[in-house]
Amino acid sequence: MQAARRTCVAIAACLSMAWCGCAGHTSNTAGGPVYDPWVPVAQVPTGESMEELPAGWERFEPKNLGLTVEVWTGHGPDEGIAHQLYAEGDELYRRKDYHDAALKYKAAANRFPGTALEEDATFMCGEAHFFADEYSKADDCYGNVIKKFPNTRFMNMIVNRDFAIGIYWLQYDHAHPSFLLKPNFTNKTLPMFDTFGYAIRAFDEVRLNDPRGKLADEAIWMTANAYFLEAHYDDADYYYKLIRTDYPKSKHQKDAHLLGIQAKLHLYQGPMYDERPLKQGEELIDQTIAQYGRDLGDERERLLTAKAEIHAQYALRLWAVGQFYEKTSHYGAAKIYYHELVKKWPNTELAKRADTRLVAIDKLPDNPPDYFRVLAIVFDHEDPDKQKTIPNPDSSPTQIAQPPGDTVQR
Repeated sequence: MQAARRTCVAIAACLSMAWCGCAGHTSNTAGGPVYDPWVPVAQVPTGESMEELPAGWERFEPKNLGLTVEVWTGHGPDEGIAHQLYAEGDELYRRKDYHDAALKYKAAANRFPGTALEEDATFMCGEAHFFADEYSKADDCYGNVIKKFPNTRFMNMIVNRDFAIGIYWLQYDHAHPSFLLKPNFTNKTLPMFDTFGYAIRAFDEVRLNDPRGKLADEAIWMTANAYFLEAHYDDADYYYKLIRTDYPKSKHQKDAHLLGIQAKLHLYQGPMYDERPLKQGEELIDQTIAQYGRDLGDERERLLTAKAEIHAQYALRLWAVGQFYEKTSHYGAAKIYYHELVKKWPNTELAKRADTRLVAIDKLPDNPPDYFRVLAIVFDHEDPDKQKTIPNPDSSPTQIAQPPGDTVQR
């Protein structure tokens, strides 16, 4: 577990340094280097406007009740206290007392809502939880930043963190699979339930929050592979397709084609089920060969083999339907499907068997005998084979209603 934690933190640190620049260093009074937090310490009140307590009965509305209670209990908005709490959080953060620092940042955010300080404090609350190995709480804080400040300047950092958290949760779930509803009360690095699901959610947050960022296609790729390994081929197919269609410059394009073909073939359930996965798989094979050609190497032969298997499945579908009709004595319908099998797939083994069956049922009637004919005679009181007389449309109404053999008196 410790190794996995170090991996998670290392990934986030590398991404942060590569995309956001290295944090600066300052010297303390002793001359030693002091690591600067990502957000500057907010020590001086800025005079920013903050949420005000509504007047009258509006303060008792559900949306305002929380703020009303905070004001009455002495915990309402206060810019000076917010900056003081932020500074205390910064000091704890510098001493690497991350858990307590997160509590201070959270309190600072609550004391000055709707301002830039709340944005900074909420982000730093996530950072403190992250380095305290409390990844679920960190993920919640990052989500709150984006929810309240969609254009936050911390977007790149949040995306980096979410990606690193998603990788850790996914790796942990693969190494320690557990029942979906089994609660977690001991490991603070994991969510309480469904580690795999929360890992997927973290990757989705990367894609949705920064769809054109450097990690968007990586997050989709991780999601697709995770679903593929879990045999959720429908979901895997969706995310592989997302890479092929929305990220044409992704380095995973070719692999998304190849694995997408496998996912579609896994989705096919048999000759009596939907044939669309076969059609889509064949189309994707043709597209992959046309697009990558010589770059496929040995994969080209595998694709051609897969295409031949798809054709064999098409033939099997026709054979299965023909067999069904033959067993129910509907030989006319069986002949149609056997003829189509021989015509479309003449080089298959099933085509030879279809030829044999055509010879065997050639003299048999197209439809089975009508075993309910006697019932029709009894209930209709007439012979169903009797030819019924259809009135001449040019006859007059009197002639149509006249019984046979009678004459009309004029």
